[in-house]
Amino acid sequence: MFADSYVDYLAFKANRIGPVGVSAITEAISQNGIFLGTQTAMRVVDLSGNPVGDDGAVAIAKALQYDRSGLTDLYLSGTADGDGAHTHHPIGDRGAMALAVALQSNTNLRTLNLMDQKISRQGAQALGDMLKKNSHLEILSLSDNPIGLDGVSVGGHPRNRLHASLPASSF
Repeated sequence: MFADSYVDYLAFKANRIGPVGVSAITEAISQNGIFLGTQTAMRVVDLSGNPVGDDGAVAIAKALQYDRSGLTDLYLSGTADGDGAHTHHPIGDRGAMALAVALQSNTNLRTLNLMDQKISRQGAQALGDMLKKNSHLEILSLSDNPIGLDGVSVGGHPRNRLHASLPASSF
């Protein structure tokens, strides 16, 4: 079906796609070669504003472990209501750690946006540690996550690639 096609940008922003839907999308894309690197290429996937959750992040991580992916930008920013409270299924430490493991050997992804999720210091540290092995990821956005005042150590990196900010309520 996708043998000679080229899909550059897949956007499912704010469509209430939860972990089961994300798993189905990831599996369908993987089976058709977009993540597995046949003649198709998916460069940008935007699932921002969806209740992806840890299970959805784990499914995405399984697809990202294949370095033959053409995916360069992945947007998974959170699902917050007007008060900044998560409505349901945010990505937490388990999802962040699964992504960190998968990205240790991935050389294609350049941008990972995990803004406004529920990633604490433990998940952020796993992502920071991943950067020690992955020199290709250029932007890792963890803004508006409950990382804490101590932050994350990303020592030994030639450039500052960990973009994070703390919500004002942390102070």
